[in-house]
Amino acid sequence: MRNNKGFSLLEVLIAVMIISIALGLFLITPSAVRRKEVSKYAHILKEEIEYAKALSMTREGQWQLTIFEEEDRIYVVQEKKSDGSWTRGFSPVFIGNKSDITYTKTWLGNALEEEEKSFTKNPEEDSTNAESGEEKPYRIYQFDRDTGECIIGSGVLEIKGRGKCIEIIVYEETGRCEIQLASSKGNGEKYGERRQQGDQSD
Repeated sequence: MRNNKGFSLLEVLIAVMIISIALGLFLITPSAVRRKEVSKYAHILKEEIEYAKALSMTREGQWQLTIFEEEDRIYVVQEKKSDGSWTRGFSPVFIGNKSDITYTKTWLGNALEEEEKSFTKNPEEDSTNAESGEEKPYRIYQFDRDTGECIIGSGVLEIKGRGKCIEIIVYEETGRCEIQLASSKGNGEKYGERRQQGDQSD
């Protein structure tokens, strides 16, 4: 005669625990991966900003870094001014999908407007099309050839995605760029304090 006692309480608890762990890994892993992507793209953007400064100070002509969007994908590109218009000096670099990552202009130290904008620009066309008002870049960074000062684009740029927020700060006077996790302190106040610290350390 077969002995059909069924499952014990301990066996049921173990099975429930295993299912819960597997389900938790399935739900958490994609979010964790996307949070890591925010950090990855922040570091890529920092490198491109620093490269834009280096190009401005070492190459002939005038250079700038432009952040733009195409088909819900966000890119940066190094551009050079030639014959009065901006053209690409290098291929665009991908820095995230718009559906996953948001680039927010929050507080600026100089020439650009201090209000948040979400302008777009077609990468098949150069930066001169921004004057039309229909397609514009998210942000432009320009540096002085002699001093390295950030003449356009200094201040705080927030990168948000999947519950993580990272700030890229470019100091106006020195053009120095750094990355930090966002805090509750206001961006204007924080940028002013850190700008003073950056000037003292340089």
